[in-house]
Amino acid sequence: MKRKINLRDPEFEPTDEEIKELMHSAFAQVRAKREARERAVADEISARVAKRWMEQRAKPGQT
Repeated sequence: MKRKINLRDPEFEPTDEEIKELMHSAFAQVRAKREARERAVADEISARVAKRWMEQRAKPGQT
């Protein structure tokens, strides 16, 4: 059974395996947040391009 990790406990000394798990979890969260921001930026750019394209198509007399 895994022991509870309490980083606020001054007596807590994590094992190498626990440190590895903590680092993996932290970097996974950072990666996920970065990917979410990148997707949001890409979605915003796509939306702006689509809006501009629709506006240009709606103008009479333009090809």
